[in-house]
Amino acid sequence: MRTQGGFWLVVLTLLVLSFSPIASSQTTVPMSFDGYYSAVSCAGPEGCVGAGLYGGTINGVNVGPGNTVGGMICDDYFDNITTGEHWTASGISAGSLNASNIGSQTLFGAGMGSAAIQDYTEIAYLVTQMFLPSSTSSQQAALSEAIWYITSGAKSSTGPLSTTAWGFLNAAVAAWNNGKGINLSEFANLYIFTPTSWTGGRPQEMWSEVSVPEGGATLAYLFIAALACLGAISWRSRRMSAQGLV
Repeated sequence: MRTQGGFWLVVLTLLVLSFSPIASSQTTVPMSFDGYYSAVSCAGPEGCVGAGLYGGTINGVNVGPGNTVGGMICDDYFDNITTGEHWTASGISAGSLNASNIGSQTLFGAGMGSAAIQDYTEIAYLVTQMFLPSSTSSQQAALSEAIWYITSGAKSSTGPLSTTAWGFLNAAVAAWNNGKGINLSEFANLYIFTPTSWTGGRPQEMWSEVSVPEGGATLAYLFIAALACLGAISWRSRRMSAQGLV
């Protein structure tokens, strides 16, 4: 019977591992946009649009001017949000992305193919530049244009890039240096929020420094630990019983 108890403990543990999102490290959070943006870009086909740092909430955390986190950054030119809009998104640390999950856990990874890791690494670099306290409004507009250029397939589909935007883009490419420079693991403090549920048009994919729980991983590990403890207690109880101590 002692062996049988251990067998079922293993079975339960494997079931938890099978159904929990440990590998994905994603979690779903509510988001909103309050209408604030720190810059304006007029380079694209839609005319002048909001750019730079956006204000709103991520999982109940206020982002934007006057808050600990300066905002959220849109990496998507052709989707839109409006003031007061609410939606949900899956959040994942940029440091958790790799070749096996970037296509399924980001908005543009699948379409980028083999270039996805490089593209998202370069975007992470540009996002970091935008969060610098020294970043000006005009620089933030150029950084947005460089980011949108990457997610639009590097075809200038968002319009001609300014000299400043090209400078930022070239700096990101140089930092990547054919995979010998920066890598996504260095950007674990950045989180990517991909829309999962919304009303009306699809919102943009956003980046921010607001951290989110690692999906169901923590709960799964706690459950596994609890199963192990219960197994140990059960084994000790049977052992004491066999020795006539209880």
